[in-house]
Amino acid sequence: MAYLPWSFPPLDYEVLESLGRGTFGQVAKCWKRGTSEVVAIKILKSHPSYARQGQNEVGKLCLL
Repeated sequence: MAYLPWSFPPLDYEVLESLGRGTFGQVAKCWKRGTSEVVAIKILKSHPSYARQGQNEVGKLCLL
């Protein structure tokens, strides 16, 4: 699921803390509202090449 830059964090997630930063953006520890689920969300910088790299990463993760 992708979100537009101005819609982060999605309303159904609450950011708990920052887990790290890198070249492509940052990773945040988030809580999914209404559940006890805690997830990590990668927030990519708004740049076309970073978006392509993010899509490549999602594709590889789906193969796991």
